[in-house]
Amino acid sequence: MGKVSDHILLPLAGKKLSISLIIVPALIVLGFLSLKRKSKTLLLISIFFFTTLFLVSANITQIGVEFYRKLFLIPGFGMFRGFFGQWQWVYTFFYALLAGLSISYFFSRIKKKYIYLLSFLAIGFLIARSWIVFNGEIVNVFHRGSKDVKAIIRVDPNYEKILNYIKGISNDGKILHIPFTDYGYNIVSGANKGVYMGQSMVSFLVGKNDFAGYQDIDPFSEVFVKLLKEKNYSLIKQMMSLLQIRYVLYNSNEIIYDKFFPAFPYGHTGAPSSPSAALDFVKNVSVKKIYEAGSYSIFKVDKKQYLPHFYAVSGIYFYDTIPKYDAKYGRALSFFPEIPLDNNKDPRIAFVDRMTCNAILTKQICNQNNFHSDIKDMQIIYQKINPAKYRVSIKNATKPFLLVFQNIFSPHWKLYSTNTPIASKNISDSYFDGAITELLPIRQTVDRNPFETNGKKIIYDNTHIQVNEYANAWYIKPNNSLERFDYEFIIEMTKQKTVYYSFIVSAISLLAFLLYGVKLLMKQRL
Repeated sequence: MGKVSDHILLPLAGKKLSISLIIVPALIVLGFLSLKRKSKTLLLISIFFFTTLFLVSANITQIGVEFYRKLFLIPGFGMFRGFFGQWQWVYTFFYALLAGLSISYFFSRIKKKYIYLLSFLAIGFLIARSWIVFNGEIVNVFHRGSKDVKAIIRVDPNYEKILNYIKGISNDGKILHIPFTDYGYNIVSGANKGVYMGQSMVSFLVGKNDFAGYQDIDPFSEVFVKLLKEKNYSLIKQMMSLLQIRYVLYNSNEIIYDKFFPAFPYGHTGAPSSPSAALDFVKNVSVKKIYEAGSYSIFKVDKKQYLPHFYAVSGIYFYDTIPKYDAKYGRALSFFPEIPLDNNKDPRIAFVDRMTCNAILTKQICNQNNFHSDIKDMQIIYQKINPAKYRVSIKNATKPFLLVFQNIFSPHWKLYSTNTPIASKNISDSYFDGAITELLPIRQTVDRNPFETNGKKIIYDNTHIQVNEYANAWYIKPNNSLERFDYEFIIEMTKQKTVYYSFIVSAISLLAFLLYGVKLLMKQRL
């Protein structure tokens, strides 16, 4: 993607008639040579062209590469890390302007019959090269590194059944895909022996959180690789618990395994290399199969070891971050145990960095290896309003406790106190002998009360910390002097309000422009 010559010749240089692509840059050069006098317009377009050529390739000598790296120091420039995908359309736009203007200068210097001849040849080459679009050759390709596995699929009806089943699951347990790739790719077999490889269909079509590959499962990526190679199923189940994984989606079709994909997208993770090896893994980390359609099966993990979206911590384990481990994919190596913790009686644990611990607890506590809380009488009821908003009810909280929320940590998750109790009629599931109750999600795509927390005070913000190197947690101290042991919370991603405010501004602006347009139209008619 970084080859400058490929961009000057435009994409598909490896296809048939690729020699014809030299015509466009040749005509541009002829256009420059045909200039009778300096052209500021051509100069300006040329500057934009060469600038975007550099950006779309992120290349042009090693100095250019180093310069492009330095650009990432500019706040927000990280959005251009996929340089080709981000810049290709801007580059093509300026390339078209430069080509059109150059050709017009060249045509102004030659006779009409040559103009007609060159135009005829250009249109002929355009039609000839466009044929690969109409006959499907441009997309009918094989996956990189595969043994002739096509990238175009006809969706398997059994996979549609699986998606429908997952959509009907009422709890918000996350899903682990097997086989597991080196990347974040979801790999799905089609009815025509083709394979889809890309963003998770379960996530985008059904709206369930899932883990399809190495990049999805951070900060436990390297831990998972290590445990897979050791076949340490006890620790794998403990890791799955900390990631809120309740289901395993297994595909037994051999076309998506190493036999047809000997390298990419497998290799590093040591993912099960065959359908039988994958099934052996699934059976060791789950308790039973709950649904099957064709080559697809869904397995459920042991409910006793499952940690729901919200839970109060019975045991906190402290650790020191080890700098040598990868800052993203290997962070969990700093704290994840070498042997399973003795948490069979109560798996509601959390790992807290010792530096973070010092912000909420005393040094005496933080210097210990672990700390246990009494949560035996506490009850938690929670309900998902939408992906950016939850309600939580806590009863009988007589002692300080750590409330864990198993979403990616962000300082924009805020805790608000509310007087409106949750109507706990529609129960989805309960855990730990009724200590935690999950209600059916409301699934409001657009929040019916988006500004409910406006004017409400954010609470426990100074004790909002990261646990398990990815999740949110709040250390809550009940006010026993007021004999207040029951709490009603709203947990909200405050950045979502920016979307709502922007929608209101956009709607008002659109209405204002429409009214102004109607006014101008009526004035013209009068």
